[in-house]
Amino acid sequence: MIGRIYDESTLLALAHACERAIGLTQRPPLDQFLAQKDEILVDEEFPDENKYYTD
Repeated sequence: MIGRIYDESTLLALAHACERAIGLTQRPPLDQFLAQKDEILVDEEFPDENKYYTD
């Protein structure tokens, strides 16, 4: 979704309406993801943060 600058409330309202429309009433199981995150993210490549921020 793309919205106007400084108008996050419209995007949040749209996201909430989408959740209601599909019947999403619960949050995803975060505990389950955290227990399996190493397996889930094994093939992901993340940028080197030190490359972009040199303090």
